[in-house]
Amino acid sequence: MKYKVIFLLIIVIMFNGIINSRELNELAIVSAMGIELNENGEYVLTAQILNPKKSGNSSSGGGSSADGAIVTVYTNSSESVQNAVRYMIKESPQRLYLAHMELLILSDELASSKEITDTLDFFIRDNEGSSNFTLAISKDCNPSDVLKTLTPLETVPTENIINSIGAARKYQGISVDKLLMEQLEVLLCDGKEMVVTSISLDGEEDGLQKEEDLATTNVDTKIVIDDLAYFKGNKLKGYIEGDDNIMYNLLTNNLQNSVINIGEEKDRIAAEIINSGCKMKPKRENGEYIIDIDINVECNVTELGENLSTKDNLEKITKDINNEIKSKVSKFIYNTQNVYESDVIGLENVFYKHLNKEYKLIQKDFNEKYFQKIKTNVNVSTKLPDEGGIVKQW
Repeated sequence: MKYKVIFLLIIVIMFNGIINSRELNELAIVSAMGIELNENGEYVLTAQILNPKKSGNSSSGGGSSADGAIVTVYTNSSESVQNAVRYMIKESPQRLYLAHMELLILSDELASSKEITDTLDFFIRDNEGSSNFTLAISKDCNPSDVLKTLTPLETVPTENIINSIGAARKYQGISVDKLLMEQLEVLLCDGKEMVVTSISLDGEEDGLQKEEDLATTNVDTKIVIDDLAYFKGNKLKGYIEGDDNIMYNLLTNNLQNSVINIGEEKDRIAAEIINSGCKMKPKRENGEYIIDIDINVECNVTELGENLSTKDNLEKITKDINNEIKSKVSKFIYNTQNVYESDVIGLENVFYKHLNKEYKLIQKDFNEKYFQKIKTNVNVSTKLPDEGGIVKQW
């Protein structure tokens, strides 16, 4: 009798996963999703769905989504995200399966008018989904148009967008590629605002596929990784501009590679940042709150003007790079305090972590009374290679 019970338990455990099993052809595998608002204030949900039959027959090295039918796009609207997902079955012959979703795009109108936690609530609670996807904002365009846009280098458009976001961070330092749970950690963190990569469209919208055709065919429009979108509280407030995108990643230790251009013509310097680190230390002196910011960068000098091509100018070049980075960092910090009015680099969080007793005294009024008045001392140390063209004698 004992062995029979043990045998039955083993059988139950082995076959337990089969109870809720479903065949692949019963599911619509979502690669990306976009959410925007319609004129009635309802959620408009666009799902980019993989066609496993077509993608399985396509070679990894040839073709593009322009060949059609690698992905299909469906759209539905409802007063809640869950309803929009559930009733997508009216258009899709299979139920949407979100476990393999890689990208979620929110329209800037939605992100600025509704608290982002309300929109993301469904994806956080969905026990069948996954939080391992990238969050992005569509800038001056609708997510539905982005998901209907063809991409030339990848068979699945979502892969192209994900790769573009990663490349923009790795080689330009102008984007962030954090997954949803990483973004939520920032959102729930004391004294730091969320920053998200934005996506825009460059080109004519005439090439967009008509909605009734349900497939992506826009060959005249390109997807562009745009300025970082910054939040205040739970709502989108605006976009970081120009070199401030690079300085954000530098100050948050998220910069892998970027280029700093200094001077013009014969005095021109192009320096490639290949490594960087930033430390912040708060203090209070003479009744003022101050943060010392120490930045260390390692650079390759990739271009030089005629006046700066000898070993004797090495010290001057290093000093110029230090001053340029310091100037850009100081400008960015000023903009966060007075233009963006959002603590995207987490100055408040620095006080919370490293000067907690002082922080508790000003915590309640930090944003209204203290944030704009915090002073910073920026120190930059640049290391240049001791070999190569920079020290070569001509």
